[in-house]
Amino acid sequence: MKFKNLKIGVKLASAFSLLTLLCVALGIFAIFQARGMHDEWERFEQQTLQKRNAAVKGRDALAYGVQNFKNFILRGGDYDKRFAEKMDEIDQAAKELAAVGAHTEEEKDLLRRIEQGTTAYRADMDTLTTMRATTPNPVDLDKAVKGADKPIADALAELQRHTDKDIVKASEGMAQASLHAQTAVGTALAIIVLISVGAAVLITLGITRPLQQAVKVSTALATGDLSARADVQSTDETGQLLQSMNVMALKLNDTIGDIGRVMGAMSRGDLTHSIDRDYEGAFQQIKVNINNTVEKLSQVVAEVNGGAEALAGASEEVSATAQALSQAASEQAASV
Repeated sequence: MKFKNLKIGVKLASAFSLLTLLCVALGIFAIFQARGMHDEWERFEQQTLQKRNAAVKGRDALAYGVQNFKNFILRGGDYDKRFAEKMDEIDQAAKELAAVGAHTEEEKDLLRRIEQGTTAYRADMDTLTTMRATTPNPVDLDKAVKGADKPIADALAELQRHTDKDIVKASEGMAQASLHAQTAVGTALAIIVLISVGAAVLITLGITRPLQQAVKVSTALATGDLSARADVQSTDETGQLLQSMNVMALKLNDTIGDIGRVMGAMSRGDLTHSIDRDYEGAFQQIKVNINNTVEKLSQVVAEVNGGAEALAGASEEVSATAQALSQAASEQAASV
């Protein structure tokens, strides 16, 4: 069945249902886009941020470790134990970095360098502990292990630079994903608006155009043009309205035509015409009244004609009687 032949209620319900489904589809699409951005953020949070946090934690621990190392050189005491704790923290940060995964070969090499560096740095502390018992001079101790922290610092700094690059890259990726989501949602919304406008225009024209035809036909009938007809192109309520108007115009045309035919014949003195077409309702009553009028007039005319004929016969009899009396009078006068 064509859309134009559907009932107006069905058209409106279909349009609203379509709009609702499109809105639901848009909502689901937006949710999936948001979920994609959320997943991207989770990956960023679970990998890139954890890497950076672990690298920062390792650098902070190294800074305190270097300080404890120098304090041990200068003061001795328990700074060696504090130093060992910071080395453990650096190793733990390296393990956290390794546990995140998604490492490049360069990052794996940097993690190995950190592990080797902390091992070497601990060995230097062991050397200091041994030397301090025999060589308490801080200058001599410092010269013996000078620069042992640099490989660890360089490796941690390089790892942090890598994570900073990853952060920039991830930020650009999320910005791109956000832009893509906005574009996709905007495009989907524009499509929904176009479909809604198209459906509204289609339904509106399907109602207003037939109504305009109905007004045109009604105006023509009101001015006496009984030949006006509507162009029916659908079977919905508006199509049924136009079809009913065409039937009404046809019946009016037939009724007025029959009345004109009979009245025209009557005006010519021909009372033999009547309305034979079948009608309904008020049209049937008009038919009955006109036929009865013709019949009554026919009866009256017949009666008038009969009276005229009788009067003519009586006149002839009076004339004959007068002639007979005149003749008798003439004959009597002659005999005298």
